Amino acid sequence: MYKMKASKKYFFIIFILLIKFHSSKWVIKAKQDSQTIINSFELTKGKFSKAAIYYEFDSSNLQILLPETKEYLSNINDESEYPSSALLIFKDAINNAEKILLKESINQKELDEALSYLNLSFENIKKYKGYNNYDTNRGFIHPGGLYTNDDINRIKKQLQDGNEKVTVAYEILKKAEWSQLKAKTFPAEVIIRGISGQENYINAARGATIAFQSALRWKIEEDESFAKHAVEVLMAWANTTKKVDGNSDVALALGLYGYEFAQAGEIMRDYEGWSKEDFEKY
Repeated sequence: MYKMKASKKYFFIIFILLIKFHSSKWVIKAKQDSQTIINSFELTKGKFSKAAIYYEFDSSNLQILLPETKEYLSNINDESEYPSSALLIFKDAINNAEKILLKESINQKELDEALSYLNLSFENIKKYKGYNNYDTNRGFIHPGGLYTNDDINRIKKQLQDGNEKVTVAYEILKKAEWSQLKAKTFPAEVIIRGISGQENYINAARGATIAFQSALRWKIEEDESFAKHAVEVLMAWANTTKKVDGNSDVALALGLYGYEFAQAGEIMRDYEGWSKEDFEKY
């Protein structure tokens, strides 16, 4: 029994010594590999980090772009020609690039981000030159509706060319319940929203939708029947409605349905079948 205990003791000691021996070999090997990696870097292109490892990086693109942007900035004689926000961002991008290049510790991610920021701000400042020239004495110019004639012509061209996405979207409009010639509207003398049991604003919402979608279909399909339908709906409401009422929700009725009625009217503005008198009344 004593001999077995002694054998186990010596075996355990030998086992521990073997572990220490191999561990020291692994540490030495790891140190050698690390040193090999460090020595393989071109130290002239790197900076010494806090972790005592050299990193490779390339700052050449930023060093080329920075003088170009600084020269452009110095040649700006009248800053009012540019939007103030774009100019501030441009200056900030230049300052940021300078700071990055002067840092004692640097990495490629910082360089890439600084280059992207500087390049984007440079493109924007050139793009928006003269954008800030606003004549405050010109008076108010009506912005018009959601769609211009150019927008309508672009949609028509895309439909003619068989643009799949536009075609699918337009088919949805054509199949919509409120874009049909048979869609009816029920004008109310008082549009009410927000008073329980008395609300009828949904009729205005539907009426505005009928007029708007019919107007769009007239413009795009050039089918006058939709133009006539749109004008009939618009004038039915213009000849009937005298007031919008309710609680604080009344603002929603004015802002939502009033807006859509106005948009429909803008699309129909150049329809010759809508008399001048009726248009002005509307």
